[in-house]
Amino acid sequence: MAKCTPENHPDHGKLGEAIALIRELTDYVNKCKKESNSTDELRAIEQKITGLPFDLVQTHRALVKEGPMKIDKDTMHMWLFSDIAFITKPPSRGKYKFKESINLNTAKLQQMEGASFKIFSTDGMVNATCSSVEERMTWFQTFTDTIGDVQKKMLNEAFTSNPLESEGSQQFLESRLEKMAENRETQFESLLHSEKEYLHTLETTRSTFLNPIKKAAMDKSNTMMSVQAAKDILFNFSELRNVHKAIVRALKAKSPWTTESTVSDIFGEHLERIIYLYREYIEHNAVQMATLNACTQKNDFNLWLSNLEIQSKLNLGQLLGLPLRRISEYYIALANMLQNTNPKSEDYEKLSGIVSKLSAFNDEFTLKNQPKLLESSMRRATPRGITKKQ
Repeated sequence: MAKCTPENHPDHGKLGEAIALIRELTDYVNKCKKESNSTDELRAIEQKITGLPFDLVQTHRALVKEGPMKIDKDTMHMWLFSDIAFITKPPSRGKYKFKESINLNTAKLQQMEGASFKIFSTDGMVNATCSSVEERMTWFQTFTDTIGDVQKKMLNEAFTSNPLESEGSQQFLESRLEKMAENRETQFESLLHSEKEYLHTLETTRSTFLNPIKKAAMDKSNTMMSVQAAKDILFNFSELRNVHKAIVRALKAKSPWTTESTVSDIFGEHLERIIYLYREYIEHNAVQMATLNACTQKNDFNLWLSNLEIQSKLNLGQLLGLPLRRISEYYIALANMLQNTNPKSEDYEKLSGIVSKLSAFNDEFTLKNQPKLLESSMRRATPRGITKKQ
């Protein structure tokens, strides 16, 4: 009718408005139908999985691909959704058992020879092997596209010029700002808790392992290891500890959190130092782990270290690998805080710059360095003298 109605006819404008409204309603109905179908599918999947540590059913989430593949040498089942991925054990009596998740926000991929590929994220490294090269190519491309969409969405949300500009009334805007402030407070408390836990781990690593290693190397009557080997293992660790002590002090000074509190001043002050120290640590980690592995070939050092690990129930290789993830963890935490920061506030522009630098640093080093670094630390995932079966 609109095509057959002249522009000067009284119905012309009204028909255009009607068509726009009907199209909007149709799009809304189709979207709701799609979300409803996806929700039903997610609910059915959730009922098949035991031990899932989160709610799978989310309106924005959809299943992208799932299927069996080998993780390391074990046959597992991979689940890839539009915003998350996780691994389960194969079905037993119709039920899958949750094993581990993959953080797509920081995930990077690496193609391997044959039917294998690797996934790196703040959750660790996954070594995946498909049944054929063709299947690996399909999985690799699907993962690549999904990770690209997730990270693009995260950056868009983090750097949007005004997340409130398209929303409705003043009352709604005030409610939204209030909710953002609540989220920001929760995220700050989570960041403070994470930083305190991380510093505690650094302190524990230093007192339980690194100080005794330094003392043993300085003892001229001790032949377990050389001074140079000790320096390679201890490399940069004290400096990392010191900078994180300063960050914890600064964060604790911000508690209790208020709507006027900021974090950009803290990370703005320490960011260059953080990036410098972690660049040095990451680049040296391969030497660090190779030296540690070489020292464990000596029976006296291996026995000595095994006793320390058994007594503390900790693993030195794992502890030395933890700093490799810290920049990615900062990036996620601060990007989330940025999403809940009022664009008109003093903190927004400064925090945007910090998140941008962390993103660039994370991209620069995650794929370039983590394959060999994570592999070397994971080789020592089980303390000497303790088997997985035990």
